Amino acid sequence: MTAQNWGFTGPEAVTHFLKESGEIKFAQPESAFYPISFRHRNHMIRKRFDVAGQLGSDTYGVHFWARRMKPRLEEKEGGSPDAGSFMADAVMRHGIVCDDAPIPRKIVKQDPRAKDAEFLADLALEGLRADASPEAIARKHNVEPKLVREAIATLQSGAASLFKR
Repeated sequence: MTAQNWGFTGPEAVTHFLKESGEIKFAQPESAFYPISFRHRNHMIRKRFDVAGQLGSDTYGVHFWARRMKPRLEEKEGGSPDAGSFMADAVMRHGIVCDDAPIPRKIVKQDPRAKDAEFLADLALEGLRADASPEAIARKHNVEPKLVREAIATLQSGAASLFKR
């Protein structure tokens, strides 16, 4: 199943069987529950985007893309959407206090190489290249973001000693 395209066991399968049974006539258009695309999901947490303007009279709800949104909020946004953003307004409207309902940190079973000097040096070098955030590097290598940041800081603070003669 992992070789199948996204949606094979979800939306595509449901659509197939709804068509087969004739129940497709009861289905709503994408704009009813998915007016904000996956690609634009982060617009919901940024106040500079007019997400509400993208909702139509046929919109019943808004999918928040939680699997990707929760890590984004936790890692990059301090656990809360921008004040004045679509999501912040929705949270406030529903009486949710983000600090009272924090997003639980994903428990990472640390890579056993996390204590290996060569592995830490590789993490630090990858971090210094700045092709990816410490959070992305941590996910890639199955370590905590703090370990990546510490490895970068250690390499930076000790770099001069590498060149002493």
